[in-house]
Amino acid sequence: MSRAPSTMKSHRYVEAWTALGVLFVLAMHVSSTRLILPDGYASDIIPAFGDFIIGGNHVVGLVLVLILIAITFIVIAKGARRVAEVSARFTLDALPGKQMAIVMWEVPRAAA
Repeated sequence: MSRAPSTMKSHRYVEAWTALGVLFVLAMHVSSTRLILPDGYASDIIPAFGDFIIGGNHVVGLVLVLILIAITFIVIAKGARRVAEVSARFTLDALPGKQMAIVMWEVPRAAA
């Protein structure tokens, strides 16, 4: 499956921005954890953000956290699949005279 060069270029931009976003979130987690661990207090920003997200309703906050957890697991699973595919390609390329094509395939769905 070949893509047009413009599609590949825009896909790289999306990957770059996603990587920057992940690094930003990781930096926020580390900095907030470093603030909380020594004294158990991280200014008024973290509770204010929590109050803004849940809006006074803890059920909404719980549902939002469950959705975020599901999205995180889906993203991790897709990333793990991609890593396995790339690893398999490099492994097959390293085998002399035994190169094979790895076909991207999906599990067929049952007919409705």
